[in-house]
Amino acid sequence: MTPMFHFSDLYSYASHYEPTDLFDFLGNPQLAEDYETNCLQLTFMPGAEELDILEDIFWDYAEELGLAYYSFYLPENHGIPNELMAALESKNYQLASYQVFQSPANRRQSKEMQINWQEVTDEDSFQAYLDFQTPFDQPAPPALRDSRALRYQMAYQNPWISQSLAYQGDQLVATWDLIDQGPFLEIDNLTVHPDYRRQGIASQIITLSQEKAAPSAKPLLALADIENPSVALFEGLGFEALSLVTRIHRPLDEADAL
Repeated sequence: MTPMFHFSDLYSYASHYEPTDLFDFLGNPQLAEDYETNCLQLTFMPGAEELDILEDIFWDYAEELGLAYYSFYLPENHGIPNELMAALESKNYQLASYQVFQSPANRRQSKEMQINWQEVTDEDSFQAYLDFQTPFDQPAPPALRDSRALRYQMAYQNPWISQSLAYQGDQLVATWDLIDQGPFLEIDNLTVHPDYRRQGIASQIITLSQEKAAPSAKPLLALADIENPSVALFEGLGFEALSLVTRIHRPLDEADAL
């Protein structure tokens, strides 16, 4: 039987992890403003009053680690009840939804590669990765820009994460990460330069990643923002949509502690 993976199985840059029956807390004080990393992953759908209680619980973690945002991931594959949505709107929460994808059992055959690629192995190649990736992070919310740069550095120092560069001739056209999660590989931070999009480069990189997973019979997983074109890319490559998860977040307010 094919194993079923969940959002909670995906890689996290958290340094602190505390599981409970109702939620798992993940946090990293080095990434204090990173609401993608610092969060409660909930096992139940809260009501408005329960949201207030969860905020009190999160506040304690935030004080301990110096975090800047409330952040909660709601249970997978659940719509948001009207009562909770009204509470979120009244508190000015931001919402984002993500699809977890898994590669198909029958791997696609490789076409002739239009790219040359190399793994990041030293400071020079990592700097090339960073110089390429950084401009694409500028449109991100300010709270995430610095934390993403730090996450790239953490990934570079992690033996289970390989960062790669894709070239056409001498031109760097794409970067991506491949994370060895044990039972599966996870592709992350796949970025193709706008001048080289719609040429099949992302598809080639994903197929290449599937080939790296194939010898150990590991599936390839990915997480995609549902508003991102990568959703259509994974669907077009035959990836299976495993689950849909929604995150809610807002800045911590000192008034909340009163």
